[in-house]
Order: sequence, then C-alpha cells, then structure tokens
Amino acid sequence: MTFPATSPLLAEIAVAHGLVRVQAATGGNEKRQLWMTPSAYQLLNGESDAFFPAFAFSRVVEMFILGFLMRVSLLGDPTAKKPDFELLHTYDEIWMLCCRKPRSQQYRFFGRFTAEGEFVVLFGRTRKSLEGEGYNVAVQAFLEAWQHMFGNHDCYRAETCEAYLGGVVNDVDEEQ
Repeated sequence: MTFPATSPLLAEIAVAHGLVRVQAATGGNEKRQLWMTPSAYQLLNGESDAFFPAFAFSRVVEMFILGFLMRVSLLGDPTAKKPDFELLHTYDEIWMLCCRKPRSQQYRFFGRFTAEGEFVVLFGRTRKSLEGEGYNVAVQAFLEAWQHMFGNHDCYRAETCEAYLGGVVNDVDEEQ
C-alpha cells in the first residue's frame, strides 16, 4: 500500500491536535487522505454513544481514500443530485462529506480541504439536527474549532471539483 504525502502544515496540526488518518480498510493504493478528530473517527467507526450507520457509509469513505469516483457539488444544492461531497456555498470553504443511507439516519461530516485530495473532518452531525438553525450553529462550531486548530493558516481553495479531490470525480452540477 502506498500513501500520498501529507502536506507539512497538516502533518504538524495532526500531531498537535491528535488527528487520526483514516486508512482504506480493503488495502489498495490510497490516492486521497481523510483525517478526522478523534471524536469524529469514533463516530465513523461506531465507537461513540451516538448511533451511526458505519457499515452503510464505509463504501463512501473507501471510495474517497482510494481515489475512486466521487459525486461532488460546488453549488451545495443536493436535493435531487445527492453528492458524496458538497460545498456549503453560503459559507467560506466548508464542505460536507455526506452519509445519505439509511435515509432515517443521515449524517453530515463537516470539514475542509488542506491540499488537493487531503480532507480534514472536525465533526459529524445528524442531518435531522441541521434543520432550522442547525446549519448555522454547526458552522459556527466548525469555524471556532478550525480556528483553534489551524490558527491563521488558510484552507485549500480551488475552482473545480477535480482540483479539490483529485482522482475521479463527477461534478453533479454539470449533469443534465
């Protein structure tokens, strides 16, 4: 198994804040990196007190890490297109890695890119908890946590889905 190199900034932050690198469960040549806070990692693996459909979401995580096809939206309007990654276009570079199945237990993992194909998740929330003012509350918590970890270092910015994720992507905003 080969691993893409971690950016120097993220390597430093990961050590300082205990970020966990999620590795492909099936092995294989990892093309992208997924880093999580310990609490997000525990949620992802079904090790927290909150229910999370870890088995149903493991396929999406594996596809991301191995560089396989990901459905992505830069417009953040997922109603019919159901991307795996969506940019919350009304906020500055806040992305969600989406767990859409089962429908009754959907989750959104909030994160940012630190380099091409290098994504850092700070926490996950149930889709239901984001209704009403839930997104605004989660975004504020995200921005405070990001500032605490990364200080004045800016996140990665790009113009296309391909430039964010690398690997194979399907820009759902371009679908007919």
